[in-house]
Amino acid sequence: MLCQPIIKKHVAFILLILAFCVSFTACKISLSGKKTPKVLSADYCVADYAQGLPASYNDSDSLRIVFKMLSGKLNAEELRLANTTGTLRQIKERYDLNNSTNDKGLLRTRALDVEIENRITYAENVLNGISAALRCESERTGRVADYLDDLGKKRVNRFTVGAIIAGAVTGVAPLIIKAQQPQNAVVIAGSGLSAGLGIAALTNNRKKIQLSFQKNLLSDIWYVPDSSKVYPKFVWLMLNEPDEVSGGQKASVVGRLKKRWLNFEFEQKLSDHLRMLLFDNGGVFTESELNTRQVLLNQLSTEMQLLNVKLLTLSRKLKTY
Repeated sequence: MLCQPIIKKHVAFILLILAFCVSFTACKISLSGKKTPKVLSADYCVADYAQGLPASYNDSDSLRIVFKMLSGKLNAEELRLANTTGTLRQIKERYDLNNSTNDKGLLRTRALDVEIENRITYAENVLNGISAALRCESERTGRVADYLDDLGKKRVNRFTVGAIIAGAVTGVAPLIIKAQQPQNAVVIAGSGLSAGLGIAALTNNRKKIQLSFQKNLLSDIWYVPDSSKVYPKFVWLMLNEPDEVSGGQKASVVGRLKKRWLNFEFEQKLSDHLRMLLFDNGGVFTESELNTRQVLLNQLSTEMQLLNVKLLTLSRKLKTY
C-alpha cells in the first residue's frame, strides 16, 4: 500500500514527460514549417531562339496593297500569318507566276514553293519548341507544388498523431492520478496541447518554396513590351496581331490571354506581390500560387499550339494553288 502513491507519482511524471515530448515535437514541426527551402533556379526549360524570319512588310501602306491583291486567295488572318513568317513577298510572286508556262517561270515557281515551305516549317518548329518549353515549365511548377503538398500532408499527420497522444494522456490521467491538483494540471495541459495541435493541423498554411526565373515565359505576355526578350520577333508579331473574335471585335492572342487571366484567374484583383511572383523573376511561392502559375503556362502553351495549327492550315492551302 505504501508503494501505491510512489507508483502513481512515477506514472504522473511519465505522463508529464510524454506530454512534454509531444509538445516539443509539435514545436519542432511548427518551426520547420517556417523554413523556406530553395530549388534550382536554372531555367533548363527555356531555350534561346534565333530571331530569324523578318516580316515581309513593315509599313501599313505596302501591306494594304498586297492584301488587296491577294484578298481573293487568302483570308485576312492567313495574310497576316504569311507576313509575320516572312513569306508574303514570295506568295505574291508565286501567284504572279501562276500562269507562267516557260521554263524560267516554272523553275522560279518551284524555288518559291521550296522557300515558302522552308520558312513555314521553320516557324512551326520554333512554335513547337516554345510549346515544349511551356509544357516543361508547367511540369516543373507542378512537381514543386506536389512537393509542397506532400510536406503539408506529412505535417498534418504529425499534428494529428500528437493530438491523439495528448488526448490519450488527458483521458488516462484522472484514472491514475487521484490528487486533485496534479490531475487538473495534466488534464488542462493535455487539453490545451490537443487543441493547439488540432488548430495547427487546420491552419497548416506555412508551406512555401523559393523559385526564381532567369527568363520568365509569362513576363512579356503580361507587360507587352514593344519587342520581346523571350520570344523571336516573328512569334511576338503573331501573338500581338489582332484578329477577329466573336461579335466582330478584334483582339490579339496576348490581349485575349490577359483579359482571361484578369477575369477568371485573378477575379479582377492582382496584388503587386502576386504580379511580381508570376510575371517578374519569381520569389517565395505557396502551393496555391504555384498552381496559378501552372494554369497560366498551360493556357499560353495551348495558344502556341493553336498558332501552329493555323500555320499548318496555311501551308496546306498554299499547296493547292
